[in-house]
Formats: sequence, C-alpha cells, structure tokens
Amino acid sequence: MRKLCILFLTMALSIAIAGAATKYTVTLYQPSVVNGTELKPGDYKVEVAGDKATFKLGKTTVEVPVKVEETTQKNDSNAIRYVEGGKLQEIRIGGTHTKLVFSSTPADSAGGAR
Repeated sequence: MRKLCILFLTMALSIAIAGAATKYTVTLYQPSVVNGTELKPGDYKVEVAGDKATFKLGKTTVEVPVKVEETTQKNDSNAIRYVEGGKLQEIRIGGTHTKLVFSSTPADSAGGAR
C-alpha cells in the first residue's frame, strides 16, 4: 500500500511539473511585431504555457499564440528570426532543442479568415 501511495504521488508531481509554464529570458535588440503587437527592444521574460507565450517587460505584458517545436540539434544561443517588417517569426532558445514559432499576423492565428 505504501509503494502504491509513493507511486501515485510521484506521478501526480510529474504531471504537475509537465503542465507548468516554461520560462525563458530573451533580448530583443530591435522593435519587433508579434501577432500584430509591437514589442520595444529590451530583455523580456517569456513564459510559455501550452499554446500561449507571454512576453513581460516591466509593466508591459503581451500574450500571443505560439507553437513549441523541437530542433534537430541543440541551439548554441538564443536566436531570433524575423520576416519582413520586423515581424517575429521564431525564437530558438539557447542551450535547448526548443524553438518558439509565432504566426506572422493575427489572422494566421485565428484560422486565416478575416
């Protein structure tokens, strides 16, 4: 009975940890647009929970849809990829195999229809 209790608690803790938000620090060196919202340059705390990313800088908080993907090789450092107009396309997180992929327009995240 005791082993069953320990097993249950271990599984519950594992599930809680897996469901928790993941936090990163990302520096934007230029004005960046993500999901139609402009972010000023600065050191942002980025919290990812499910399919949402929250950018925090001081009192500014912006929540946007995100898709978390795995890269084939480990990212040496944070790398930010833009498309035309300073639109943030993806952030590769240094020291991990993780990349955060953002849609280029608000319509993309709403199914593509306007």
